Amino acid sequence: MSEPIFPDKKVLLQKDLEKTHNLLHITPFNDRNFSFSILIPKAWRMTKDLGEQKLESLRPVVLGGFYEKESSDGVSISVTFTPIPLEISLRDYLVHFNLANHITTIHLNEWFDERPFVDVGGTFISQIDGKTPYVVRTVAFFDGKGIYLISASVPKSRYVAPDGKSMTNIVIAEFSFKLLNPLGYGPLEKFIETKVPDLKYSFTHPLNWNVRVLESKLKGKSAVDLLLMHENELISYLRIKAIDPSLAGVDDVSALLQTSKAEMADSQVILQDDWKSDSDLHYKSIQNVQGTYLADGIINNTLVQLRCGIVKRGKLVFVLILMSPKNEGNPIVEMHARMIYEIVLNTVA
Repeated sequence: MSEPIFPDKKVLLQKDLEKTHNLLHITPFNDRNFSFSILIPKAWRMTKDLGEQKLESLRPVVLGGFYEKESSDGVSISVTFTPIPLEISLRDYLVHFNLANHITTIHLNEWFDERPFVDVGGTFISQIDGKTPYVVRTVAFFDGKGIYLISASVPKSRYVAPDGKSMTNIVIAEFSFKLLNPLGYGPLEKFIETKVPDLKYSFTHPLNWNVRVLESKLKGKSAVDLLLMHENELISYLRIKAIDPSLAGVDDVSALLQTSKAEMADSQVILQDDWKSDSDLHYKSIQNVQGTYLADGIINNTLVQLRCGIVKRGKLVFVLILMSPKNEGNPIVEMHARMIYEIVLNTVA
């Protein structure tokens, strides 16, 4: 059986789609804020009863369901909306979505068209018989204060069939999806720029992260902590260290990593293993990045994810250390912390 491919939206340029597909206009729960249109094959059916649902933070709301036939070997498509309270990366959310649903990701594409979009594809094994492989493809984007997912699945044998019918219908449905009353895309939180007089640098971060400037004890070095608190409890922590090698005499990456490890030990953070290179290619595109690293750690008997990023801007070298909770059941805080880490890596200078 051949491997699945994931064609782009050029298929929508096909002529005569009106002969094979219906352009549906849907208003879930009679709420115009969720109204959307979508191209669906004429023979397909639509889920009419979505049941009672509440709009709650981090809880997906099903806005529509479309299916080829009632048997398990047909294409099915769902449309959901999930309210998100914090700034997160759409890419991280989709990767977690696949992991949570035991989907092996084999395709990921990001683009910006008035707002960020992410398209992911993968495979999973049916939980019904434990052996039938399925293909799933999901297109996601932000609008208002949440994430829309248009997700399709079908047995792999149908997806890779020579006629390409199932694959094409999925592409048409997902890339034709359009909100009729979009609320728009923008930051969920207010961002500010903090300027640090020691060594004269600045960075951008959300207002809800508290800034703590540390007293400078060594010449050519400066440090600031960003703290995410909840009811006086520390949730996530980002340390930003600035170093002037001409004064401090240190800019070797391995030495910086060893120093950061010793400093965490002094703060009662125990690394479970040594720093390893972060394989996320997204960080490689950051200007003047010297390296990004990962490690697991423990503080107060709590498992945490540790990240270290090193960038060079002008005459200064910056070392960022992120500590965030490792909670697979509710990963939004970890995603949020990781996004702030990325923003600071991009903006510190």
